[in-house]
Amino acid sequence: MYSVAFSPDGRRALSAGSWDGTVRLWDVESGQEIRLIKTPSLVLTAVFSPDGRRALSGGGGPALHLWDVESGREIRRLEENENDERWSVAFSPDGRRALSSGRVAHLWDVESGREIRRFEGFQYGVNGVAFSPDGRRALTGAQEGSVRLWDVESGREIRNLSENLSIGAVADVAFSPDGKRALSAQAGSVIFLWGLPE
Repeated sequence: MYSVAFSPDGRRALSAGSWDGTVRLWDVESGQEIRLIKTPSLVLTAVFSPDGRRALSGGGGPALHLWDVESGREIRRLEENENDERWSVAFSPDGRRALSSGRVAHLWDVESGREIRRFEGFQYGVNGVAFSPDGRRALTGAQEGSVRLWDVESGREIRNLSENLSIGAVADVAFSPDGKRALSAQAGSVIFLWGLPE
């Protein structure tokens, strides 16, 4: 498995990361599998929406898949032309937008499936993405060893937090609950804690 996630109420869990293209929904208390969701390609990541009613999965191929958790039905695909590997996806706090990793980071409108914009300028591609708690900023962690903070509305890079540092490939990123700090996980066993500009 490459990815696990709790539902917002903590009663269910998702597991993803299988070569057979499956996402599994679990009952946390009983440990029983509730549902097996089959996707058309390798699955590397899956997350719940903030209301827990939907899930978003990604992996090999050009599409993200938005699912209805109760039925297991695919609601829509968020798709672009690059045949990328999606190692990370994230919902905005209001559930209306999503971020995904790839050669660049993509910002999506979840309801329409339309790509809103791309966060670009990476040498090898993006491994980790995250929204700030207020949904106004985004973090990207890239293979070339950059941790960047972005303005979501404009797509402007606010700061390259790792500029002039040699930190190695970034596997994942996260905001603190107050949005004032960030964590990045590097390949290996190092975690960096970053202070963020106001």
